[in-house]
Amino acid sequence: PLVALSREGIVYHAERLSAGLPRIKIPASASAPHLALCLGWDGQSLSQVCTRLRTIEHMENTVVEVDSRGALCLNSGIGSRIILGPSERLDEKLEKLAAILRDRPGILLQVKELNLISPAQAVMVRRVQGAKP
Repeated sequence: PLVALSREGIVYHAERLSAGLPRIKIPASASAPHLALCLGWDGQSLSQVCTRLRTIEHMENTVVEVDSRGALCLNSGIGSRIILGPSERLDEKLEKLAAILRDRPGILLQVKELNLISPAQAVMVRRVQGAKP
C-alpha cells in the first residue's frame, strides 16, 4: 500500500492515490501511529502546503518533504530545492514563493536553492553555469 496524507494531516495507507496530488516524503517512522504522535513534525502543516501548492504556478511534480524535526522543504521536478523551514509563518512563506514565481516564472531553472525561512529576506543560491538541474 501507498502512504497518503489526509487534509487533517493524518498519515494513512491507501491502495491508490488520486492523480495530480503533490507527492510527500516523510520520516519512515511517521506511518506508525504510536510514533507519529510524538514526532517533531506537524502533519496538518504538511497537508496545508500540499493543498496550497496546487494553486501555485510552476510547482508541478514537486515533492513536499518534512524531516523528523518538522522542517519543510519543496523539491521541484527540475532540481531546485525550496526551503520553508519550520511551519511558523507558513502562509507568508507560500505567498512569497507564489509572488517570486509570478514575477520570475523561470527562476527555478536558474537557482539550486531558494530559502524562504525568513520570507522578507529570501535567499537564492544560483546554479553553477553549465551544471545540469
